Amino acid sequence: MELHHYRQAVDDYDKDGGLFTGEPMLKHWFVINVCDVLLGENAMYKYSPRELYEKLQEMSETHRLKLEEEERV
Repeated sequence: MELHHYRQAVDDYDKDGGLFTGEPMLKHWFVINVCDVLLGENAMYKYSPRELYEKLQEMSETHRLKLEEEERV
C-alpha cells in the first residue's frame, strides 16, 4: 500500500508540481516516514504529538545554529 501511495505522489508531483494533491493518506505516510528518519523507527507511535513537535523543533534549532556556526568559519 505504501508503494502505491508513493508512486501516486511521484506521478502527482510530475503532473502538478505538488506532493500532497488530495491524498490525505499520503500526508500521513509522509509524516510517519519523516518522524522515522529523524527520530527512529516508529517514532510517531512512541511520542505524543506535542513531544514530536518539540523534538522536531529542537532538531531544527540545532541545525540552524550549526549552519550559522559553519558560516562564521
